Amino acid sequence: FLVTDRTDLVLVIDPAELYIARVNATKQNRCRVLTAVMIQSIIACATESDTLHIVCECGDEHKWSFVISGRLSLRFPTAAAAASAKETLDKHLAALHRLSSLDAMHIFDQMLELSDFHSSAQTEEVTADFCEMD
Repeated sequence: FLVTDRTDLVLVIDPAELYIARVNATKQNRCRVLTAVMIQSIIACATESDTLHIVCECGDEHKWSFVISGRLSLRFPTAAAAASAKETLDKHLAALHRLSSLDAMHIFDQMLELSDFHSSAQTEEVTADFCEMD
């Protein structure tokens, strides 16, 4: 699905989600969200001139969603605007991957500490049993 020639649509990218919204005609600072995509579900994105293509893992598709078969394409007024949107999206994706890596390393460190704790507890138990035998 390609969004074209729509000046009333805006793309909002935050650290957790990407939104496509329609600007309220009477209140310019208000929008109605039409589609939301979790940043963590995005697999890849690329630009092609003034178009930003996004591929994502999506669960149940809704009839109101712009995401069709895991794909979303957005046309911008200029190629520079599409590149800027991709750059912002890439920045949030990189931050999410760094955070995920840190979480995984933290979990691994906790597992090692737990393993070390159990090993030392077993060693103390064996030492205590050996001392009792004397």
